[in-house]
Amino acid sequence: MEKWLPVIDAGKCTCCNLCVEACGPGCLRVENGIAVLFDPGICGSEEHCIPVCKDDAIKMAWFLMRGNQRIGKWRVS
Repeated sequence: MEKWLPVIDAGKCTCCNLCVEACGPGCLRVENGIAVLFDPGICGSEEHCIPVCKDDAIKMAWFLMRGNQRIGKWRVS
C-alpha cells in the first residue's frame, strides 16, 4: 500500500513549530531542531502542515507502507 506523506527538507526547516501545531493527528514533532514525521501510520495525508510552513520546507510524496491491515498498524518500507 502507498501513502501520501509529508517530507521535511532539513536544509529549509527553521523549527518554527507551526507545522507541528497544525498537524491534527499529531504525527509531527520537533527533534534535534527539525520537524520530523515520527508516526507516518497516523498521518491523515491532509496536508495541513504545508500551507503553514513559512520556510517552504514541506513537500508531499508517495511512500510504500507495510503493515497489518487487520490492526491498522503501518510503517514506511
